[in-house]
Amino acid sequence: MKSKNSKVAVIVTIATILVVVLSLVGSSLFSSPAVSPTPTSGPTSTPLPPTETFTPNPCTPENIKPIALDYNRNARAFDDLSVLAQNTPREQLVPIISQLQDIRRKSEDYSGPACLAKLQEYQLAYMNTFINMLVALYSTVNAELTQNDVDAINQGMAASIEYHNQYMAELARLLGVTLIPSNTPMPTGTPPTATPTP
Repeated sequence: MKSKNSKVAVIVTIATILVVVLSLVGSSLFSSPAVSPTPTSGPTSTPLPPTETFTPNPCTPENIKPIALDYNRNARAFDDLSVLAQNTPREQLVPIISQLQDIRRKSEDYSGPACLAKLQEYQLAYMNTFINMLVALYSTVNAELTQNDVDAINQGMAASIEYHNQYMAELARLLGVTLIPSNTPMPTGTPPTATPTP
C-alpha cells in the first residue's frame, strides 16, 4: 500500500512541477516585454524621415491622354452646336448663343495640369471668336446686312476656324497621333442669312 501511495505522491509531485513550469513559461510568453530604461547619455537613434507618397505626373504621355480626351468633350459639344448655329436664321440665334456660352464657361472652369494650358488657350480663343461672330450677326437682326457686316462676320469665322485648327493640332500632339487635315474642319463662311441685301 505504501508503494502505491508513494507512486501517487510522485505522480502528483511531477504534475505539480509541470503545472508550475508551464505557468511560468506561459506567463513569460504572454506578458509584455520589459522596457529597458532610457539611457541618459550616449548615442541616440535618429528617427527615419516620413515616407513620401508617390504622385504620378499628369503630363506624362500615358497620363495626359485621358485628361485631354476628357477636356475635348467640351470642344465636341461646341462643334456640334456651332454647326447648328450656322444653319439657324439670325433671329433665332439667342438660345444657341446661350448654350455655346455655357459650354465655353465649362472649358474656362476646367482645372487641368500645366501641360494642358496651350490646348485650353486655343479652345477658348476658338469659342470666344465664334460666339462673338454670332453675337455680331445677331446684333444686325433688325437691320439689313451691309457689306461691312458680312466682311466682319466672315473675318470672325475665318479667325475661329484658325483657332479651331490650332486646337486640333495641339490635341493631336498631346495624344501622340498624326493629324490628318480635312478640307473643311468646320463649316466655312457665314450662315446663309448673313448676306447683304441689295
